[in-house]
Amino acid sequence: MRKFLKVLGELDTQMKRKEAVAKLEELAGIAHEQVVDEDLPLSWRLSWSQVETSVYATLNSIMRSYDAADVKAEIAKIKQAIAELMEKRLRDVE
Repeated sequence: MRKFLKVLGELDTQMKRKEAVAKLEELAGIAHEQVVDEDLPLSWRLSWSQVETSVYATLNSIMRSYDAADVKAEIAKIKQAIAELMEKRLRDVE
C-alpha cells in the first residue's frame, strides 16, 4: 500500500505524457501484484482489482486523447495547406 501511494504521489498532472504513462504502468503492476497475492484476503484482492482496472482505464484514456490530439494536429496541417493553396490560386487568377 505504501509503495502504491508513493508512486501515486509522484504522479503529477503536468508530467510529460510518456512519464505519466510509465508511472501509471508501474501503479498497474503494483496493483496486479496485490490482486494475485493469495496471502491477502479475497476482499482486499477484489479491491485491488478495481484499482488495477481504474489505472488501466486511465491509461486507455490518455492514449486515446493523445491519438485524438495527433489526428487534430494533422487535420489542422491539411487545412492550412489547403488554405495556402487556395490563397495562391486566388493570387494567380488576379
